[in-house]
Amino acid sequence: LETVADTFGGASIPSTGMTQIFYNCFKLREVPSSLAGATPNNLSSTFSNCYRIKSIPALSYASVTNMSNTFQNCYSLESFPVTTFPVLTIFSNTFDGCKSLTSIELTFNSVTTMASAFNVCERLESVQLTTPNTLTNTSSMFNGCSKITRVNAFNTSYVTTAGSMYGGRSIEVIPAHDFSRVTSITSIFSTANVSRVLATGIKITASVSG
Repeated sequence: LETVADTFGGASIPSTGMTQIFYNCFKLREVPSSLAGATPNNLSSTFSNCYRIKSIPALSYASVTNMSNTFQNCYSLESFPVTTFPVLTIFSNTFDGCKSLTSIELTFNSVTTMASAFNVCERLESVQLTTPNTLTNTSSMFNGCSKITRVNAFNTSYVTTAGSMYGGRSIEVIPAHDFSRVTSITSIFSTANVSRVLATGIKITASVSG
């Protein structure tokens, strides 16, 4: 499948979701623009493994709560519109493996997990995020982002799990995140490039035997 006819009207797509509808469409090059009229609440794995898609039209995310693996392994995806997600809670592995994505600017009002959200986005350089106090999991969020140079200090004050968040040759300067509630920090800054850590609240405990 390389193209899809523009026949998707908003009412023709169930509000319960678009889960996996283009899953493994390896040759699909374009996303139908009429999808902008849909109002799904679930985009889990919708475009996963669509290797040739380069851009995404401005879809409606007003009701979407789940975007796990939505664009996973969209190797050719170069850009994504500036977007606000009003009710989205699950944003795990969303852009995992998007090796051509270079920048991202997103606002979240209700997100709880962003685990592996940008994992192995090898060309990602600039990240601008707005996150709420509901965010608790950022594990492997930027793992393997080897070219990333700028990430804003988005809200992490309620994050408890952040292992490998910046793992794998990623950013040089860790932003001024608040990690005061983090209990899982394994390999959180495991990157050969890091030269300065501005994050605060990191708790390191040592076990004493005998």
